[in-house]
Amino acid sequence: MRLKEEIKRLTEEEIGNKLADFLMPIRGLGKFYNELKWFYKGLKWSKKDLAYYGKTVTPKDTDKVLMRWKTGENEYRVIYGNLTAETVSAEKLAELESKIPK
Repeated sequence: MRLKEEIKRLTEEEIGNKLADFLMPIRGLGKFYNELKWFYKGLKWSKKDLAYYGKTVTPKDTDKVLMRWKTGENEYRVIYGNLTAETVSAEKLAELESKIPK
C-alpha cells in the first residue's frame, strides 16, 4: 500500500527505478537458485536436496523456508522468506518445513 501511494507522486522513470529497487532482492535469490542448480548439474544433484518454495512463501513469511539445500550429512542451509539465512539440522528443517503453506 505504501508503495502504491509513493508511485502516485513519481515520474515514469522514478517508478521504474523504485520497482527495480523493490524487486532486486527477489531477482537476486532467483539467480542464486539457478546458479546452484547449474553448479551441481554435473554432480549427483539429488544429494544436495535443493528445494524452493517461492510459490507459497512470501517476504511476510519471515519464519518459513523459502529455499534450502543440503550442506552436510545432517545439515541444511536455509533461506527464510525475509531472506535471512541459517544452517539447521535435518530435524529442525523438518519442523520448519511443516509450517510451509501447501
